[in-house]
Amino acid sequence: MRSQSLVDFHKSVSELNNHLSHTLFVFKQFKIDNQTLIGSKPNLRTIAAYKENEMAPQFDVTLNKLAESADVTLDYILDTFFVFINTRFEVYLIGLQNYVKANFDDMLPEPPDNHIYEKVLENFGINPEVQFGTLFTSTFSYYKLRRNATMHRDKKRRYQGLLERLIKGTPDEKLAANQLSGAALNNEWQSYVKGQTKCHAVRNTDFTNKDLTRFGLPELIDVFNFYRLFAELIDSEVMGKQDRVKLLKYCHKCYKEFYNFPDDLLYESFAPKFLHICKLKLNLIPEQDEIKKYFKKDI
Repeated sequence: MRSQSLVDFHKSVSELNNHLSHTLFVFKQFKIDNQTLIGSKPNLRTIAAYKENEMAPQFDVTLNKLAESADVTLDYILDTFFVFINTRFEVYLIGLQNYVKANFDDMLPEPPDNHIYEKVLENFGINPEVQFGTLFTSTFSYYKLRRNATMHRDKKRRYQGLLERLIKGTPDEKLAANQLSGAALNNEWQSYVKGQTKCHAVRNTDFTNKDLTRFGLPELIDVFNFYRLFAELIDSEVMGKQDRVKLLKYCHKCYKEFYNFPDDLLYESFAPKFLHICKLKLNLIPEQDEIKKYFKKDI
């Protein structure tokens, strides 16, 4: 089973991936289109080289400086993608709690304003290390600390403090007792992907790397894949806890809204449509007796 919140999260990750691909294409094409000009006239200023570009006066530098600035700007944009996917994951968690509260469990509290990951899972009665294992909780901790370092520290000072201790495997009371070190994370992910070729997984990240000044494309794709996979695990656990009767009632409500109920007066017409809605909304497969229970219900 899965929630609508997970569907929305998958869409947002796909959009981010598309934006990332477009960004890299544009920057690569800039180098291809301008390498001859920059190589032959490195001291020419942008205001003279790009007279038709109305933004040239806003960035009036020599062409060799422009090429250097493009690399710095791309690094900044990749940092931003990394921070944003972490934020989108928190948005997913808040959306999941709101979705479940509105449709299946009105006793849930309102979503938290801070410590979102910890509090949302606590509200659902989930112990992440028990339910998901130390590989996922340790990887999340790594990305969370790296996000904080990316947002709040100078590039050259990202490898320090709690993040440095996590990577080295140095014990710290602020880290989970079972937190995996960088080397252990590398080993565990290598074992996880062994024999798997198409699943979402972390394949190209070196968690022991001390140079945290920039992201490469393969590493960012790893981040996207990790959050896809982790969200799927969380979603399955949360939705699996919900009362099946309430899930079916929700699907029946969606059926009536989608198919202009009560047009289907024949079971042969109703059954496949109701099954379609259950799959579409929750990836839920009802039993035949459950489908029959909702045939002509509320007519």
